[in-house]
Amino acid sequence: MTSRTVFLIGLLMCVSSAFLFAGAQGEKKQEMKPVTLRLSTHHPADVSRSVGSRLIKEEVEKATNGLVKIDIYYSESLAKGREVLDAVKNKVVDIGDVNPAYYPGQLPIHASLLVYTKCPPKHSEKKAVMEKIYAKYPQVLNEIEKYNQKLLWQYFPGALNLSSTKPVKSIKDFKGMKIRASSEVYLRMLKELGAIPVSIPFTDCYMALQTGTIDGVFTNIEAMTGQKFWEVAPYSFTSPKLGLWLPFTFTINKDRWDSFPQTVKDQILAAIKRVDQRFEPLYDEGYEQEVKIFREKGKDLVMASDEDVATWQNLAILTELKKELAAKAEKGGIPNGQQFLADIDKIMDEALKK
Repeated sequence: MTSRTVFLIGLLMCVSSAFLFAGAQGEKKQEMKPVTLRLSTHHPADVSRSVGSRLIKEEVEKATNGLVKIDIYYSESLAKGREVLDAVKNKVVDIGDVNPAYYPGQLPIHASLLVYTKCPPKHSEKKAVMEKIYAKYPQVLNEIEKYNQKLLWQYFPGALNLSSTKPVKSIKDFKGMKIRASSEVYLRMLKELGAIPVSIPFTDCYMALQTGTIDGVFTNIEAMTGQKFWEVAPYSFTSPKLGLWLPFTFTINKDRWDSFPQTVKDQILAAIKRVDQRFEPLYDEGYEQEVKIFREKGKDLVMASDEDVATWQNLAILTELKKELAAKAEKGGIPNGQQFLADIDKIMDEALKK
């Protein structure tokens, strides 16, 4: 063996060792210590609306073999409902259950999607609509992401219900009633119906109903179950056709997300797909279960007529609200607000025809 051959063999061994060392270092960098994430939700632990939080916890912990654990803080115990967006941004919490209606200033496009009073019934169909909107208009998703967070999982509230202290037989009976709603959109729609719109925190509604400060609360029916509104507002007015179009969004702090190795990110994303699979049948069956509760525990539950539904879905104020949404879209970086509305209409109509 010549000295040149010996030299080349030695050089090859050195290079191979260097690559092996670099690979070992790369693997070492991918190692991650166990971590516990704080998840904040404004819902109580014992209501159907908290199922999503528990599914996220179960599936993420299972997918990561316990490397990533999640502690759930219910009932605004770690951050108020209207503070969650900033709490995630500032790392007060790691994962937040964000209701866009609480943020008309920070999430104006998401909060204004309530103007779409018709929506597909199934949860998977609702999610598909939002995914198409985000794909065509990434500026909408950026509205959330610019607050240093990543969308983790979305779910949708069920149909609307009015829990009231007095009987309501039709939507015309809303006139003169002091009705609480959580969003600017619904407050203005209620005003057109002749109601007296009231904006107070949801957690104050039970007492407000009890004391007569308000006559009713108008929001998704499952949100009312945990609050036991039938005790102080035993009359219900609802319909599965009174859809509520609002993407409630679990977000995770972006810095926290970026700190995870890719393998862990992949495990979490796979876990979220399983959350969807488990959540969908619960959602699709949930409305009837909530109606049953209010029928049994309240005094009277009235199903809105088709005429009532048509009145709600075709209020004159919706034209103005949609124009405002178009303007908000353009302010958010979307070139043509009217085209944005037309595209959402098309996506929604296609979903409704399925």
